[in-house]
Amino acid sequence: MLFLVVVVVIAPGPACDGKTKMQTGTGAGGSAGGAGGALELGDAGDSSDGPAASDTNHCDGSALVGRWYRSLDGLIMVLAADGCTITGTSDNVAFSHTIAGTYDDVARTMVGTIKRKTISSGCTTLMTSTWVLTDPTHFTFAITGTDGHCDLLTTYNEVSTFVRQ
Repeated sequence: MLFLVVVVVIAPGPACDGKTKMQTGTGAGGSAGGAGGALELGDAGDSSDGPAASDTNHCDGSALVGRWYRSLDGLIMVLAADGCTITGTSDNVAFSHTIAGTYDDVARTMVGTIKRKTISSGCTTLMTSTWVLTDPTHFTFAITGTDGHCDLLTTYNEVSTFVRQ
């Protein structure tokens, strides 16, 4: 009697953390991976072949690049990418916002911070946030908390949708 055992290894997608990369090769019996036949995660600083997850060619945040509009209040958010690093601004008459985060191509999600400066007082608040690209022209934006400075509690949250302009 012959039994066939199939082992599936699920490796996380490149999340632009700069610490891992995927290596492939041929192990015993022609299976993909190292000598044990599995995908291996290696240190991004080693000399083996394969692109590091932090390579700008491998991690592309261009899906978020551009001008985004929130119809709720007319707020414009301008985002730029350098590989998976996203930066941007979003200003109105009351606040100046500086955006910084890391985009994950596979999950189509960005996690980051927004530094909000109140124009009238100069008070600065740091907000944590998540962006989810729902399609090429829309993303959902969520503030998930703050450092508690200025007029925002640490538990402050907000969810809204932006449309590409």
